[in-house]
Amino acid sequence: MLNFELAKLYFEEEMQLNYTHFYIKEAEDLFVLKQLLDPFSAFSYVDYIKLIVWQLENIEYDLEDQMQKQISIEDLFDLANRTVSDDIERIDSLQTIYANYLIKRTDNKDYKQYLDELYQNTRLRPYACILLNNYHLKREEFERCEYYISEMESMQENFEVIKFLFKIYGRNLHDANTRVKLLRLVRENTQLEKDNPLRYNYFKFMAESYNFNYFDGRNYLNNIQTKYHNLNPEFHYEWKDPNGKVLLFDAIVVKNSGERFKAIKISSIQLTARLRKGNYDKYAVGTKVNVKLHFYLYGLLAEITQLKE
Repeated sequence: MLNFELAKLYFEEEMQLNYTHFYIKEAEDLFVLKQLLDPFSAFSYVDYIKLIVWQLENIEYDLEDQMQKQISIEDLFDLANRTVSDDIERIDSLQTIYANYLIKRTDNKDYKQYLDELYQNTRLRPYACILLNNYHLKREEFERCEYYISEMESMQENFEVIKFLFKIYGRNLHDANTRVKLLRLVRENTQLEKDNPLRYNYFKFMAESYNFNYFDGRNYLNNIQTKYHNLNPEFHYEWKDPNGKVLLFDAIVVKNSGERFKAIKISSIQLTARLRKGNYDKYAVGTKVNVKLHFYLYGLLAEITQLKE
């Protein structure tokens, strides 16, 4: 924040742009580091987003750089809304600031029309596809999203597209073909792990679990737990079937010798998993149940939904 304030002070003085850019770069590097180290705190997003919006409003960039910064802002909003557990209203309040910037940027034109015009430029099309996908996603126009995602799959020479596809694939790992795409993307782009280690390790944990490689999946979970503190205890995805519906498993209640808590065993996928926090006294060892599985940042946990008939 001190670097950001210094950048604004030097910007107000003529002929001080070198100092402005120096302090902006210092601020950016530290904001990125903080967001990577503490992705569950609102403090890791609020001032970082403010910095990028301030840059867009005050410094001249070419269209390509402007669009990359917009993509960064929208990805930060997306991440924050999924991972931050406290003070989320501080992030929500920045949506208005960003919306006002877009109104100015487009000269009060329709934002969709503005993006469509940028899409016509071959050089800008990869960035326009990402922003258009975000636009339609907010409106739950999923078929349009699929169109732009499909188009981006042929633009993988652009690293912004690579990062975006990695995020999209990671949120749809119930589909076997998508898992193959994600694992191929990771093999061919080692920078993905450096850019967002939390997302990288979490998606790899999910992918390996879906492929029944539970030991490998736990290794990626261990990477998260050794690098991060104050994990959001509520953040999770649910295990789904290939069509995207939450999958119910037939299971049996078990308790390993020497362990205090009960667990469940799912023979169909050769998995024994801990149960989510709760009172399971009424479920005797050997009871047949139906369960859902949850991918938490600290483990693959089961939730009993009902006794099996």
